[in-house]
Amino acid sequence: FKTIPDIVTVCRMSYDEIENIYNFTVYNEYGSIKFLGVTNLCKLNIDEIIDIKENYIEVYHKRLSQNKDLPEIGTELNKNAEITLFNISYNEDIEMLEEFIKKLKNKILSMNGKFIKYDVNKKHCIFTFDNFNFKK
Repeated sequence: FKTIPDIVTVCRMSYDEIENIYNFTVYNEYGSIKFLGVTNLCKLNIDEIIDIKENYIEVYHKRLSQNKDLPEIGTELNKNAEITLFNISYNEDIEMLEEFIKKLKNKILSMNGKFIKYDVNKKHCIFTFDNFNFKK
């Protein structure tokens, strides 16, 4: 993963700065997740919490699969986030694009997310979650 701010910058921050990182973002070639507002990164192992692969992003997937409790809503990374999936291609007839977007919206809504947009040119799907307290 890469992050914004980058890991070198985070390592140089004071404890107070690490407790107050604004719009912390994790990304790779498959997508990004931006934790909106101020995030406290103290004592968090991002590799253990976030998984970004082709066509999906999971937060706290290991805890959920082990039936462990998640952090309280609004704490750590269990908070409001904007997710962008890259390379979500639409290769059908342009007349069917509306139906494709409707399917994306419904999938996101079924997971209690909010669909923001699908950018057909960039092939990006953007949506938000208030938190990650849900199971598959």
